[in-house]
Amino acid sequence: MSDNTTQPVEKKTVADFSGSDTFFIPSYQRGYRWGKVQVRQLAEDLLEAAEAKKPYCLQPLVVRQSADGWRVIDGQQRLTTLWLLLYVLNNKTAPKWHLRYERHGNGQELLDIPKSKPDKFFIDQAIETLKKTIKDDKKRLLEYLIKSDNCDNRPFFLWYEVPKGADEHEEHKVFARLNSGKIPLSNAELIKAELLSAITSKRDRYANALDRMEQRLRDEDFWCFVNPEPKATRFEATRIDFLFELWYCGQPKTSTKEEYRGQPNTSTKKDLEKDPFAIYEKARKQISEDRESFWEAITAIFNRLDMWYADQRLYHLLGFLMCQRKENPEERFQRLVTLLEVAKKEPRSEFDRQVSAECRTLLLGDKKSFDEMDLPRYDGDWKARKQIEAILLAFNLAMTEHAGLERTRFPFGTYRNTKWTLEHIHAQQEEGSKELKQDGDIDLHAFGNMALLPHETNARFNNATFPAKREWLRKWADPTKKKDSAFIADDLEALVQADPTKKKDSAFIPFGTRMVFCRLVGKESGDTWDTDDQKLYTQFVIDTLKNYLKETK
Repeated sequence: MSDNTTQPVEKKTVADFSGSDTFFIPSYQRGYRWGKVQVRQLAEDLLEAAEAKKPYCLQPLVVRQSADGWRVIDGQQRLTTLWLLLYVLNNKTAPKWHLRYERHGNGQELLDIPKSKPDKFFIDQAIETLKKTIKDDKKRLLEYLIKSDNCDNRPFFLWYEVPKGADEHEEHKVFARLNSGKIPLSNAELIKAELLSAITSKRDRYANALDRMEQRLRDEDFWCFVNPEPKATRFEATRIDFLFELWYCGQPKTSTKEEYRGQPNTSTKKDLEKDPFAIYEKARKQISEDRESFWEAITAIFNRLDMWYADQRLYHLLGFLMCQRKENPEERFQRLVTLLEVAKKEPRSEFDRQVSAECRTLLLGDKKSFDEMDLPRYDGDWKARKQIEAILLAFNLAMTEHAGLERTRFPFGTYRNTKWTLEHIHAQQEEGSKELKQDGDIDLHAFGNMALLPHETNARFNNATFPAKREWLRKWADPTKKKDSAFIADDLEALVQADPTKKKDSAFIPFGTRMVFCRLVGKESGDTWDTDDQKLYTQFVIDTLKNYLKETK
């Protein structure tokens, strides 16, 4: 690498760092964000190099000397991982040289970062990954890093030092140039660098607020309630990218704010496929024109999402819209952008009305009311399955709110991280009987014979009888039982076996499903689920949704 702002390159090993060396990670940089794969790969590479007794290049480390120590401009992820590795190798004794993140205060040691900060999550995760990876190789690896007599065989950094006369503004310019072509840097991290550069009075305010937003977005229920695609890999490093995507897609493409059918000619996610850093470029221009207005726009988006999350009804309805498999993620994302614009322009009552209308439209299609709704049968058709899942999810949301507790909330984090299936309430083939046919007794594939269950729970039920399923759920609801243990009924011992790998799925049964098997819908008693139960259940679902999503003027 050549850069006329740096001194000639040197090779520096970790053993060259002394107790008087302190490295600062500037606040304009992203925090520590290496995941398990990156941490494990570095540890394995070092183990392989130690076994072969060969040197290993740790990539460039670009620094600028300040009055208090070295400011790290580039290479902080590897430097932090090396510091953590030495911490693990020394049996939890911190390395003699110091590493501090400016955003958390220059006097704060790396391990003392509060749990409320996103960096802490990745730091703790890295420590556990390193412990598992190096196992019995600690002594050899420690010798390879700092104790080997042969300095040429140690791992080393390519040390680049920015001239001593350079100021912080020049430092930021070097950082931007070094990272401009790197894919790992996201739009959010570049935008943060723009926000925090060349300012002093509000730097802490911006940095602390961004940390709070990141921490909130890492709450799984919050994240899964609002994000149409919560498992997208582009959000692994920083979830604030999601906020900037919402802001970008709500911006007009032109400065004239061209109107089209009453809506701004806004940017879309397809634009980002052509230019992944289009968000940064648009943000950079607005920051240079009016930094405070840009900041207010971003915080307004976050505060609106946070307000929706705090409202029980909006939490359920918006979460419902964001996790519908009937639409692709881009359609759901654009729906969210539109709703943010509505909330910005319309009074709260109108916004609530429109959210309910969106949910009704998604469930009803071209029908005008729930009384006219066609409840599909499920016999393997994917389209019918998605429609039934949508109806059952809405029903479960309504029943969760109806539970009588003001703060009762459906766990979207659990829901979206679980594989779901449609359970036949009356099994297609009950244990010990021949296959049941769709005769006058019951329509096996009708909506009135369907309930929502986690895949693993459904697999356990298999062809169990209705009373056996009810007994399993009764034991599941027993407050003396742990929700992540196996719930073994006397007649289900072969069906429900203790399996620690199934804890997540077995820990959550939707409220509406429990009502079905506990006979809070259908007939009040009976050991079978028959056509009368089907009809009563179907009508109960329709009446519940009609009341839950009723039109308001």
